Amino acid sequence: MTTRQPSTTGLDYLEPTAAPPAPGPPAAGPPAAAVDVTVLDALITELGEVGEGMRPLLWHSYLEEAGPLVARLTAAAGAGDGETVRSAAHQLKSSSALLGAVPLSRLLQQAEDAARAGSQLPPVAAAAAAAAEYLRVTAAVKVLCGETL
Repeated sequence: MTTRQPSTTGLDYLEPTAAPPAPGPPAAGPPAAAVDVTVLDALITELGEVGEGMRPLLWHSYLEEAGPLVARLTAAAGAGDGETVRSAAHQLKSSSALLGAVPLSRLLQQAEDAARAGSQLPPVAAAAAAAAEYLRVTAAVKVLCGETL
């Protein structure tokens, strides 16, 4: 029997409870491909002296808020609650883009658009894609911050 470890992403229902399967072929790119570091670098540069050393704090705050929003998004999509899908996707979209998680931000826009259109199946697919991308962002952030989060 495997003991479930505390979630680090807020998406414990997506995280495996058993040992992962043997590694397959390498992914299309490194985990950091989920995050464009130049976007956050530009923000930190704009902040000047205040921005120095804030990268881990910004990422920690983002992940702390994003995990529950992604969980809410996927649960709402599965329940056919388009308004909650739209709201959760909208809340997370801008902060994702601001910190460089641009692919995630685009997927959240798709989920928001699908929910606004009122079709149940597309929000489910878009929410699932956003949840998977969020896991990639989480892995990338841990690499970028040296697992200090």
